[in-house]
Amino acid sequence: MTLLASAKKLNPYNAEYPFYQAYFSIPVEHASSAMLEKRPINLEHAHQFYRQAITLRPHSGHIWAQYANALLESNSDIEKTVNTIEKALALAPYQLAVLQTELKIGLTYWDHLSKKQKQQLRTSTDYLLEHKPYLVINTAVAHGLAKPLRLLLKKEKDIHQLDRALVKQEKNHAN
Repeated sequence: MTLLASAKKLNPYNAEYPFYQAYFSIPVEHASSAMLEKRPINLEHAHQFYRQAITLRPHSGHIWAQYANALLESNSDIEKTVNTIEKALALAPYQLAVLQTELKIGLTYWDHLSKKQKQQLRTSTDYLLEHKPYLVINTAVAHGLAKPLRLLLKKEKDIHQLDRALVKQEKNHAN
């Protein structure tokens, strides 16, 4: 973190520095436990750094999506989290990272979404299934969101792929 702090002093208007400070303040799902033990995890600091990054680069859908993800991880207010990902979608409607974050948030808060928000999630999911089906399935399975995803799946091949991924996950957990 000291390198980032030094870089920030040299160029305080670069949005990348608070973005990376935020990124390194939250847990990484695929990091080893040893890596996580060495890394400070402070979600409130992450929120603060994301807000700084958004102030410096308010038109970055990616930064808004990462902030929405941090809000989700910290169990922040549902409305705030959903509004944040909607802002990201407005700025970057076809960016995969934004769509993946929308999928994760939308499936997590499915019962709290309005009809319009559910329709937006269906549209995004259809787009992702057409272009990156593994991304949709793997995201849902990794986060325990297969049940709400099943409601959105229309094609038999997608349902079959979800079932295969769940079986694979079950086998991995059994070993």
